[in-house]
Amino acid sequence: MYVVHNITFHVNENIEEAWIEALSRDYIPLVKRVVSCSRALFTRVRVAGESDATFSLQLFFDQREERRDRVEERLEKSLSALSRRFPGGFLYFRSVLEEVIHEA
Repeated sequence: MYVVHNITFHVNENIEEAWIEALSRDYIPLVKRVVSCSRALFTRVRVAGESDATFSLQLFFDQREERRDRVEERLEKSLSALSRRFPGGFLYFRSVLEEVIHEA
């Protein structure tokens, strides 16, 4: 079973390319090292009739409750660093998904 930390980003179209490059080249590898997630999935969110730049980053962890506070703290620090790099260029919200059924 997994716990998935989901971060949904809404990115200003003026910085979209640079932001994607920074996220894929710098941020995701850093986060994977710092919080020791087993897998990361970065996707574009498509909404019918909208062309906004919305993305989702899902970080997969083995389900261990004792690690949750440490992961939350480290993710927030990492997101703050990304915000300093692109001030005012994106918004995000975080959520935690808990696996209910796993089908291989």
